[in-house]
Amino acid sequence: MGEARAPRPHPDTFAPHTSPHSAPDLRLARDRQARSAGVSADLGPRGSRPPALICYGAILVSSRERPRGRRRLCALALGLALSLPQASVAGTRHYTLKSPDIHISACVGTTLDEIANAFHRRTGRDLTVTDGTRSIPEQARLVALNLREGKNIVALYAAKKLAREITRAYREIPRQDREARGVAVIEATLRAQVQRGEYLSKHMRHGAVDLRIHDLSASERKILAREIRRARVALVDESKSRRPHYHLNFLACLKPTAGKKPSTGPKAP
Repeated sequence: MGEARAPRPHPDTFAPHTSPHSAPDLRLARDRQARSAGVSADLGPRGSRPPALICYGAILVSSRERPRGRRRLCALALGLALSLPQASVAGTRHYTLKSPDIHISACVGTTLDEIANAFHRRTGRDLTVTDGTRSIPEQARLVALNLREGKNIVALYAAKKLAREITRAYREIPRQDREARGVAVIEATLRAQVQRGEYLSKHMRHGAVDLRIHDLSASERKILAREIRRARVALVDESKSRRPHYHLNFLACLKPTAGKKPSTGPKAP
């Protein structure tokens, strides 16, 4: 009579403490168990998979349960894991620049990191910076665009006197020449203002950024606004503008104007 064989374990049973398999085999077995429970081993944000690990734990604990019982327990474990705030990985930046041409000062970057990390912990999402420090030519092009579209820049900017000065200079250009000469005239006016120590926009003073919000839900916008104010940053809600965004004024980082301390005044672009 032949040698008696040990009974083969049921394929749905997985007990790593008695399995003779190697570590790679154990990982494959866990993957099979996760797939049988209706989940993926790749769950969770990049670089962090706590939901999958919790699900694996549920599978191990319930190894003697029927497949339906394991699926239910795994779903409960995943729901609990995904409901918890996401932890930010140290050294990870949770905001991106829309374009490599966007620049922000070191002072602004430090506080923006705090805001983005807090927002990520609450939502698991990153932020996108759509505008930062503007040079005089960049500001001139933006103002010229607004004027060509018929916008009242005096209403757009807190520096009303400077905005009126630019508007007058632009309107003195013959209408047929505004397309060709408008940007140059506005740039010359802005440059003269800066030489006097006056700035039309806080973007020109290294103390403002714009954040994209059109892809955020209403609750995420509220969370972001709360974290911005908690960081003592002035917020201007431009969600109803043609390009919806949050304008942030980092008042402590503003480049001082001539003979003045950094402004703590109007929260405007």
